Amino acid sequence: MVSARQADTYGRLRLTVSDGTSALIEPDLTHEQLADRYRLDRVVTMPAIDFCAAVHLDGPLAGQTGYATNELGSRTQFHLPPQPGGPTGFYEVTRLATEDKPAETRFVGFIPLDDELPHPE
Repeated sequence: MVSARQADTYGRLRLTVSDGTSALIEPDLTHEQLADRYRLDRVVTMPAIDFCAAVHLDGPLAGQTGYATNELGSRTQFHLPPQPGGPTGFYEVTRLATEDKPAETRFVGFIPLDDELPHPE
């Protein structure tokens, strides 16, 4: 897996291999070159994900901050106590974060308990 963002000040990317090893690589290497060099069956470049601080505007976490993906409509999941077994719900990003403000999220709802965990027969 190749990171989508630079891993150092020289512009190199991080290649992470399934055995846990990693290497810094030049960004102009093709997937085929990487597969040959590192003896890999497949190479995947991960998309850049823009994580940001977020403030929950309503719902059970109103006024609290958390983290979100800085993309309109992106949803974050949360769990309330007790764990395991407490309610699980979602917030959705309704306003993007800026350099000086966190993203804003609105409460979407809870997942019905029957949908969360498989029940033993």
